[in-house]
Amino acid sequence: MVRKLKYHEKKLLKKVDFINWEVDNNIHEVKVLRKFRMDKREDYTKYNKLSRNIRDLAQKISDLDEKDPFRVQSTAKLLEKLYSMGLIPTKQSLLLCDNVSASSFCRRRLPTMVVKLRMAQNLKTAITFIEQGHIRVGPEVIKDPAFLVTRLSLLLSLLDIHHLIGYLTLVEQICLSSSVKLSLSLWRQSPCLALGVSFLQPTWTVITKEAILMGWGAVWGTRRTQGVWSPLEARLPINTLELCAILLALQAWPHLMQEKCIRFQSDNVTAVAYINHIREGLAVP
Repeated sequence: MVRKLKYHEKKLLKKVDFINWEVDNNIHEVKVLRKFRMDKREDYTKYNKLSRNIRDLAQKISDLDEKDPFRVQSTAKLLEKLYSMGLIPTKQSLLLCDNVSASSFCRRRLPTMVVKLRMAQNLKTAITFIEQGHIRVGPEVIKDPAFLVTRLSLLLSLLDIHHLIGYLTLVEQICLSSSVKLSLSLWRQSPCLALGVSFLQPTWTVITKEAILMGWGAVWGTRRTQGVWSPLEARLPINTLELCAILLALQAWPHLMQEKCIRFQSDNVTAVAYINHIREGLAVP
């Protein structure tokens, strides 16, 4: 039999609810922590508090007069800040601030962005890469999985390879030795770039050619060229004639083929294999 509660025990029971616990109402929190693989619950608490403050601030700004210059200025600053952080998709209206939540911050975490950019298959692998120092954002190596990737830092990390020269200019702003700068400056020159394999996706100029024992011919769009073998050349093997036809086609339009990626279409397997493996395999098949 339960004894009768004392006076101070009754007072305590009025302040404590033993039926409904706040811990039981954290199902959404647990889902978010599991979805984004967050080990620290404090991070979610901070994100939740920040999102609440953002919504309250947006509500206070919206309560001001629409013609108030302070409201216009504050709205622009708030939207610009949230957009640069990647928390809202556009800078059109304050109504977008109502959709900012803790999940909005979680989507900008570095592991989530790594998976989104397909640099890792899942969040677990992404976190491992980050903690081991394999991920760089801009010029800095990030080892904290809680790092928030802003739009600016993402832009610096995803410099398009088509702007290689602009990227070299960015590298020159970093403290580098004189020898390294000299090596990088050499690759900004067109002759040096022509010596190696280009990183850019080439725009191919397709030339169709054909060679028989009597003569040869080549077609490039609306341009055509052809010729007849001499009696001495006609005695050469057909594989040699196929390669000679490619050389003669290149010599037919020397000025038009400068700084172009040429791709020949040929039905001779031997000639194709030889061209593809020329220069120790540097040619693109």
